[in-house]
Amino acid sequence: MKLFNLILRGLNKALSKSKKNILLNEFSDFEKGLANRYIETLMDDRFYIEENPITPEQFLAQSKEFLQENKHKKAVLIAVDHMALFKNSKGDKKGTIDAAVEGINILKKEFPNAIFILLTQLNRSILLRIADKDLNAQPNRGDIFQSDTMFHIADYLVVVHNPNRLGINQYLKVNPDHYPDLEEFFTETEGVSKKVSFNTLGNIFYHVLKIREGDVVFKDIYIEKVISENLEMYKNEKIDLVTKAANYSNKLFLLPGTRIISPNEQTITSFSRSSIALSIKFKGVTQTGQPGP
Repeated sequence: MKLFNLILRGLNKALSKSKKNILLNEFSDFEKGLANRYIETLMDDRFYIEENPITPEQFLAQSKEFLQENKHKKAVLIAVDHMALFKNSKGDKKGTIDAAVEGINILKKEFPNAIFILLTQLNRSILLRIADKDLNAQPNRGDIFQSDTMFHIADYLVVVHNPNRLGINQYLKVNPDHYPDLEEFFTETEGVSKKVSFNTLGNIFYHVLKIREGDVVFKDIYIEKVISENLEMYKNEKIDLVTKAANYSNKLFLLPGTRIISPNEQTITSFSRSSIALSIKFKGVTQTGQPGP
């Protein structure tokens, strides 16, 4: 994605204005202040962006060179957005993605201060399982676009999902005792089993598919309320909540570009990505990619 488009997308979120209004209408003094604050977050010489698609071999060579130059730093963050944009060098997309992931696995062992974040999307198989109150509707490792290799190599693997966008209103069917912290999203209990579903309207779901060093049983669902204010108004006016949720859902991210490397003196321990996509998640990166509290 071009830098212009990334900045336009960032202003869209920072100002809560449509891209058309941003391009065609003059900013108020207040909006100019918000825009300036957003632009200041981009003026960080620790960020490096590769805008053009490159092959896995080029990416790995550039990454290794940069990691070598910054091996004394406490943490170096490398993000790929997204994996399908690598230039085909292996004859097919799957082979290309697998080559990149396998090379990344070698680099993360060679450079212990390196943190890799790989963004991709789900394949279409999840569209065949759209159903209310059905556990099969949730993402699984087989839904990862083109490459199961990422599941094997990733330390953390998270799918960020908007089931309401797929037309699901009551999501999954679970034992409420397993998710006491998500009670506010429960539907009413049903039948003898006393199981519940999750309301999807205005909510984004984070499915944790893997934690390499986690316990056998770990918390696998998190929910972010992305539209909480005036929800009844949205219902009454029949506003496209799918579009709104998709727009709001990106607010946690982050680091734009095909390749972003951020060497700094603080340990970066968290990450999150929104929209229907797969990601690797750590804990606490702010919107600009700088270490959060």
